[in-house]
Amino acid sequence: MPKPPTKRSAGVTTGKDGRGGAAFGKYGPVAVVAAGGAAAAWALNRIARRGGPSWDPLPLDPDLVDHMAPAGPDTSFPDAGTPGDGPRQTQPADIVRTVRPVMLDGEDAEPTQVEVTRPAAPGRHPVIVFAHGAGTGGHEEFAEHTEQLAQRGIACVVADKAPEFFGLKHRDYEEMGRRYALLGRWARTQDFAEPDRTGYYGESEGAWIVPLAIAEFDPDAAFAALISAPVMSMRRQGLFAGGAYLANTRVPAGVRRVLPRLFGTRFPFGWAEYLDFDVRPYQRRLTCPVFVAYGVDDASMPQVEGAAWIEQDLAEAGNDQLAVRYYRGNHGLRVPGPDEPPDAPVAARQCDWTGKTRPLNPDFARDLAAWVSGLPGAARPRDRVAGVAPSQPFQAGPPPQLPARGQLAVQALAGAAALGALGVPAAVGMARGARRLRGKRGEAHDAGRPGSAVMAPALPAGTAGPLAALAAGAAATWAAHGTYLKTAIAMSLDYRRDDRLITWGYRGVRALAAASAGAAGWLLERCLRSGRPARGARARLVLGAGGAGLLQALAAYWGATPRPEPPGDFRPRSFLSVVCD
Repeated sequence: MPKPPTKRSAGVTTGKDGRGGAAFGKYGPVAVVAAGGAAAAWALNRIARRGGPSWDPLPLDPDLVDHMAPAGPDTSFPDAGTPGDGPRQTQPADIVRTVRPVMLDGEDAEPTQVEVTRPAAPGRHPVIVFAHGAGTGGHEEFAEHTEQLAQRGIACVVADKAPEFFGLKHRDYEEMGRRYALLGRWARTQDFAEPDRTGYYGESEGAWIVPLAIAEFDPDAAFAALISAPVMSMRRQGLFAGGAYLANTRVPAGVRRVLPRLFGTRFPFGWAEYLDFDVRPYQRRLTCPVFVAYGVDDASMPQVEGAAWIEQDLAEAGNDQLAVRYYRGNHGLRVPGPDEPPDAPVAARQCDWTGKTRPLNPDFARDLAAWVSGLPGAARPRDRVAGVAPSQPFQAGPPPQLPARGQLAVQALAGAAALGALGVPAAVGMARGARRLRGKRGEAHDAGRPGSAVMAPALPAGTAGPLAALAAGAAATWAAHGTYLKTAIAMSLDYRRDDRLITWGYRGVRALAAASAGAAGWLLERCLRSGRPARGARARLVLGAGGAGLLQALAAYWGATPRPEPPGDFRPRSFLSVVCD
C-alpha cells in the first residue's frame, strides 16, 4: 500500500506552530510585515534618489539675456536693398507650383520628388532650398512657407526626405547634408534661379543639417536661414525641452528627474548615436550671411543661448553677417488662427483643437523674403536682434554623464527587469501546474489507482497570495506611472495646467508603489513562517519575487517611488552607488 504523502514532500517543513516556520507571537507577524515593507520602501527611495542624477537646472546668465535683448519690436528690414536696382518684390504676386522627379545621385539612383514654387513672372529669382526637420518629410510640407515667399519674389525648392538616412536608431546627418547640397547645385542650374543668390533654409533638426551641408559640400551657398535652431546636441536640447515643458505643467521635481537619467544614458549597440551630434564645428566654418529666427512661445528651444552660440561661432569664422529675429509663435512659428479664442495657448502643436493647421506668422515670411532679396545689404542690418523679448526659463545645461559602471548598471537593470517580467507569470504558471498535478495524483492515490505518492513541489505554503500581490503591485505601478507620464507630457505640449490632476495622479502612483512595498513585507513574513521550502518551490519563489522586485526597482529609478524625494543636483550617480555608498 502506498505511503501517504508527507508535508515535506509537498515542499514545506513544518514549524512549531503547525503551519510552518517559527511562531511570531501575537504581534510578531505585523511587525515583520511592517519592517519588511519599510525596508522595501527605503530601498526603492534609495534607488530613486541615489540611483542616478537629479533635476536641478541653473538660472540663465543675466548678461547673456541683456546681450541678446531685441533692439525693438520691429522685425522688418527697411534698409534692405540690392545695389543698383533697389528693393525686390515684397507684395503678393502670382506663383507657379510644379512637382517633378529629379535624379540627384546619378542615373542609377532612385529619383527624388522635388517641388518648385516660384513667382509666375519670367526671369531669374533668388532661391531657397528647404531642409526638413524631424517632424517633416514630404515635398508638400512647406506649402504655406513657399507660397508666401514666392509671392514676394523668392523661388523655393523642397524635396522628399530620404528615409534610408533617417530613423529612430540611426540618422546619417552627413549623408543628408550631401543630398541637400546636391539639391542646391541642381537648383542653381535651373532657368528660374539666380545661381549666386541660392541658399538654404533649415528648420529645427534641419538647422543642424544646413551648416553641415554648406561647410562640407557647398561653400558657395549665398546664405543660411536657421529657424528654431537647437544649436546644441539633441541630448542636451532634449533635456532642456523636456524640463521646460514639464516645469510649465508643474510636474513634481521627483518626476522631472526622469529627464537627466534618460538623456544621460548611452544606449547599447550604438543606437541613437545622433543624440551627440555637434553642429558647432560646422557653424564655425560659415562665411555666408545667416538669418536666425525663433518663436518666443516655443519652450523647446534655447532661444537666448542658441542665438548667442551662433553669433559666437560665426565670430570665430570672422563672419559678422547675422540677423536674429524673435516672433510670436510656436516651434514652427505658427500662431493661433482667427477662429481660436484670443487667449488660446500657442502650444507646441502645429494644429488647433479642430485639427486645422495654425497659420504661419505673416511677419516671418515677409521678413525672410526681404532679407534674402536685400542681400548683401541686409546681411548687416541696423538692428541685429529685433522682435519680441525671447523666453528661456533656465540654462540648457549639459546632460549628466553617467560613469561606465553606472551605464552598465542601468542597462543591466533594464535587461534584468525585462526578463524578470517574464518570471512572475512563469512562477505563477508553474505553481498552478504543480497544484493541478498534485490534485490529480492525490485523486489517483485515493481511488487506489497506481500513482506516485511524491507530489510536485509548488510555492511555499501561504506565499502565493503575497507573491501575486507583489507582482500585481509592480505591474500596476508601471501602468499608472506610464499613464501619468504620458498625460503630463501631453498636457505640457499643449501648455495646459491641471494642478489637481498632476498632484493626485502622482500621489496615486506613489500609493501603488507603497502598496507594492507592503506586499514585499507580507511575502517576507510568509516566507519566514513557511520554513525551509523544497528546492523547486524555492526556485519558483525566487523567480517570481525577483522579477517583480526588479520591475519595481526600475519603476523607482524612473520616478515611481513610495514617497516624494527632494530635488537634488546633477551629480552623476550610478545605480551601483546604492550599494557602494
